[in-house]
Amino acid sequence: MSFLPRMVINKGLVFLLKIRKMGEAKFPDIKVRRIKDFIFFVNEPNFKKEIANKILVRFQHRLEVNTMVHFTLRTVFFYPGKQEEMVSDLHVENVFEIEDIRQYLNKKGKYNLPYQILSIIVNLSISHSRALLQKNLAGTVCQELMIPILDADEITKSFFSLE
Repeated sequence: MSFLPRMVINKGLVFLLKIRKMGEAKFPDIKVRRIKDFIFFVNEPNFKKEIANKILVRFQHRLEVNTMVHFTLRTVFFYPGKQEEMVSDLHVENVFEIEDIRQYLNKKGKYNLPYQILSIIVNLSISHSRALLQKNLAGTVCQELMIPILDADEITKSFFSLE
């Protein structure tokens, strides 16, 4: 199955992303409604430039769905074997509006978002976190730390236990 971007419109802080699944019904519009970094920490005194290339990154997430989708992504940088010794920590809340979201509400009152929507949300959230991390680290000894380019599908599968 392939997905083709149809249109991206920049309207200030609101982006309208329309995606159509080839050969099938229209895919819902997804709008980014808010991007907010609400926790940022950098441990400059603990930064060890000589082993900076060994720093690892770990992600944690939280997903809440009601009339909007709230996806919080936590990005932690740490030295191997020392997860408690953080180099940097960033929490970014991403809020998305999904066209006709109620169609994904099951009989138990819980939302079951399709994998394709979850993957888009994870991909955009990682990108937003990457940009905000760079903004926050600018001018610090850690300014060259960067969230690597990742396979959003693999991250989505790991977050939501999908195969």
